[in-house]
Amino acid sequence: MSSSDRIAVTLKQDWDHPQHFSRSEGHFVGRRRELDFLVDNILRRNNGSILVSGSRGVGKTALVYKALQKVAEATPKTVCAVLNVSELEIEMGKMATTTGSSLEIRLKIIQNLIRRLYTALMDQPDAISRSDLAKLYMKAAAKESVQKEILEAEVAGRTETSRKTTRTLRSPLNIGSLLVSLFLGTWLSLYPLWPSGDGLFNILNRIVPLVVTLLGPLTFLYIRETVEERQSQTKARMQASQYYEFDGGLATLQFDLERCLDQLRESRYKVVFCIDELDKIENPELVIDIITSFKNLFNLSSAIFIVITGPEEYGLIDTARQTRGIHYTLFTNKIFVPRPSFSDLEGFLDEIVERPNVASLRQSDLYNEFRNYVCYLAASDFFDLYVVIRDFITGYEGRNPLLEIPRLDIDQTTEARLQKCLGLIYGRYQKEHVSGWAYNDALLGDLYSFISWLLSQKANFTFNDQFPDIKLEDFKEARRDFCTYLARVEALKWVGETPEHYNNYTWTGLCPPVPSRIDSRLSHEQAFVEKYDKLVAEALSITNTYLSCTGQLPFTREDLESDPSRVFGFTFKAVEADLTAIFKQQKGSYDDLHSEFPDSYPRDQLLGFAQTLDEQSKLLNTRRFLLVRNMARDTIKNATMATLQQNAAFFSTIEDIRKAVIEANIEHAVLSKEDLSKQVLMTNNLSPEVLARARTLLRRNSRVLQVVNVQTKPEWVYADMKGFKNLNLSQDIQNAPRLIQGLGKWFEM
Repeated sequence: MSSSDRIAVTLKQDWDHPQHFSRSEGHFVGRRRELDFLVDNILRRNNGSILVSGSRGVGKTALVYKALQKVAEATPKTVCAVLNVSELEIEMGKMATTTGSSLEIRLKIIQNLIRRLYTALMDQPDAISRSDLAKLYMKAAAKESVQKEILEAEVAGRTETSRKTTRTLRSPLNIGSLLVSLFLGTWLSLYPLWPSGDGLFNILNRIVPLVVTLLGPLTFLYIRETVEERQSQTKARMQASQYYEFDGGLATLQFDLERCLDQLRESRYKVVFCIDELDKIENPELVIDIITSFKNLFNLSSAIFIVITGPEEYGLIDTARQTRGIHYTLFTNKIFVPRPSFSDLEGFLDEIVERPNVASLRQSDLYNEFRNYVCYLAASDFFDLYVVIRDFITGYEGRNPLLEIPRLDIDQTTEARLQKCLGLIYGRYQKEHVSGWAYNDALLGDLYSFISWLLSQKANFTFNDQFPDIKLEDFKEARRDFCTYLARVEALKWVGETPEHYNNYTWTGLCPPVPSRIDSRLSHEQAFVEKYDKLVAEALSITNTYLSCTGQLPFTREDLESDPSRVFGFTFKAVEADLTAIFKQQKGSYDDLHSEFPDSYPRDQLLGFAQTLDEQSKLLNTRRFLLVRNMARDTIKNATMATLQQNAAFFSTIEDIRKAVIEANIEHAVLSKEDLSKQVLMTNNLSPEVLARARTLLRRNSRVLQVVNVQTKPEWVYADMKGFKNLNLSQDIQNAPRLIQGLGKWFEM
């Protein structure tokens, strides 16, 4: 690649297109475990609910849509109905979805789910015809539709009535009737109502007959037209609503929806509902209340429901899991989508490059550091990654954006290299299991917070790794290992310890180049190595003690690691298979951690290995008595071995010891001559108080009786006394052969 200060990169036209659930577009990179987990759950089931949670911008919706694409490819009769809560905000208003009643929001959700399902099945007429979905759609839309049609009918009715009135007034029959009435009124006016009247009465005699004859027909016409108008409007209302069996009740709509889903399932359709952006409702308790009300619909109906929320809702449900609360069983499966891994972000950058060839770009340090820098600015967030990339687009080649990669300045380079260090440390501490994804997200956020804090400090700033503001011990350890690694690459300088044994560091203000892999061990790696070395040393010590006592050549570490079963077969026959398997399983990791550039091992994995090794060390500690017993059995001549229970004559003269061993079920053995003239009780952690009570009897019978106590409890203290030997194997296992040889000589006396 060119060594110039800038690299021009042409991006693909659709580099920032969002994912869609029904068609393939945009670019989806990584998230293999989360995607496989989600696809598997949808394909294997015909009902159930899946909670998909995570912080905003991490790609929850893109993950779900990509999974729906893959499901549709595998199962052609897949129907996806997606409801976005932002659409509810348009219908109800922002305040209604945030502070409104749960019932109102739930009703809107059911209505919109029915509408989305109906729309999704428009291309499947056979599915609609075999179900009541079309009728159910009308129910869901009835309230608005009926009101609209009634209003239109009323307007149309009034218009028609007005037209009818005009036509009525203009009809020949009615005009004739008016003329006849006018003639009669005129004729009657010639005959006075008041014959002797004059003045006012004379006027009334002429006007009243005319008014009466005209007002009667007009009143009759008005009453008839009013009645006809009301009848017309009533008929219009009935016509507008007669096609709907309107029942706006939530329970009815939910019941009918479940019935339609059953019919679709019988037709071999897989229905998947996705309710997206529930975290837009800024009241997590309200969201959980809404989800709880739909529990039976989500989990028992013939459809799969995917609910996308924020981390707050996941936290409430996870708390319910810990306390076995009422929300514990709301979902059949839960996924917490953490921030994307750095390899996912880097892979996305590689994926959207049109020109030049990505393989050649990867050979450029300038491009590689730019990728780290962009990942740092995005803080492992896909939404922010789009924003950051747009900042570096300087033009267009046709419809292809042109990205200009500059040479980073010293501060940007430091941020890019710290991002690389963060990635290496995070890879060691992240949990692999699904249940640990929320932990991973919190851990990553904490490490980013630490980097931001560190970059805000001036050069030569000194601090220690106590980190009292962090409550979770694992997060403290991650920060400490981060500091250790930064000290290895000389971004920090170690300047000693505090009185409490915390490390003091000075921030240099810069970060030198970072290798691709960590080249020295972190705390959990060192713990694993130390446990492995301890187990090897203990196994060789015990085995070689036995070999030394029996006159055989000792084993070396190479013998143990090349053929563990041969070594363990001597003294650990009962656990030979377990120990052999453990060494074969963990030797590869041990050897790799001693290489110049060890591989990256998950922290939980190595801690698990270390715990297993520690448990085996404790097991070997419990078998030290068997080692001493077997050495005595195999080296003392003319001795038989039995237990106190097998012979009542054993140690019959010292009843305290005999009774204490039997009642406490202490592991023991008695080596004796046939005539019982020599008896050696080999026991394990016999109480010092019992021995103190038996001191006098032991001294008197020391020619016949001897007690050899194998001590594995370091807190117990034993006093010297005649006829008693104590062997503290945790301190002086090498003394065991000499003690056994002394017993052999005593036995022959």
